[in-house]
Amino acid sequence: MKKFFSILIAIALVLVLLPVSGAQAQKPVGFESSIQIRNLSANAGQITLAFYNLNGFMVGSSDQPIGPNETLSFLRTTMPIAPGFDGSVVVASNVPVAGMSNLHGLLNASDVMTYGAFTAFDSGSTTAYLPTLMKDNWGYDTFFYVQNLGGADTNITVSYSDGVTKTATGVKPGASAKFDQALESHSEKVFAATVTATQGIAVTVAQNGPTLLAYNSFAEGSYFPVMPLVQENHSVISQVSKFKISDQRMLKLKSFIRLLCMVPHVMKDKPSLLVNREHLVNLPSIAMEAIPIVSKAKCLLDLLK
Repeated sequence: MKKFFSILIAIALVLVLLPVSGAQAQKPVGFESSIQIRNLSANAGQITLAFYNLNGFMVGSSDQPIGPNETLSFLRTTMPIAPGFDGSVVVASNVPVAGMSNLHGLLNASDVMTYGAFTAFDSGSTTAYLPTLMKDNWGYDTFFYVQNLGGADTNITVSYSDGVTKTATGVKPGASAKFDQALESHSEKVFAATVTATQGIAVTVAQNGPTLLAYNSFAEGSYFPVMPLVQENHSVISQVSKFKISDQRMLKLKSFIRLLCMVPHVMKDKPSLLVNREHLVNLPSIAMEAIPIVSKAKCLLDLLK
């Protein structure tokens, strides 16, 4: 018996047209998705795509053979769903596969003005972190879909960093719940969110504006995130990178204490080096008290593990 693999795509849209006012003319008037599935093995296999609407019902499915190392593409005309579909996709296969989706921002019913790409998930977590969300930020908003990757209905809670809380209850397995920041009340233009659920979930965020971008949620943080591409006034069109770091109180404190562990080695060679409190923006208050006890930083880190 062959092992079965599953990947999940939280956002799948087929010619979903939106009402757009004159003031929002630079935004897409609607969205649709394309899906690409790659066979990662040297064996031929079979894949099944199951499409779930936001009410949790499977409204279409497609069985396709896939050759060794072959990539299959699914467009609006080759998906077994009608225009106006809004939901998610579950892909099952008997060979290991990888998947991605392009979200198309439509200028009109037939022309694309911008794209955003994201990868499929192969597992979920009961907590997901979204570091960058927006509402009316220089013409940009975000929306995101939370897909239930578990085997039972799930309840979802979204806790925004500006204090707003939103919920969705009874989300069916394979289905998604949509959260649109443009339709919510927020006190800040840029903020973050933590999403929790009673089943494993995956979250994909889309930035909606003249330029469409997308990213997947994070199940956990890192002490040393690596960003391989950062630009500042690069090339004749002055390309600039921006990034946002979202962390929690204890993760921030641990990272600060790790920094303190390095200070004795630096001060050994440069005894005039001082720790400047003005550079310690938004650190927990306990971290400020830790400054005089650099020599005990390792012990503090051990206690916080």
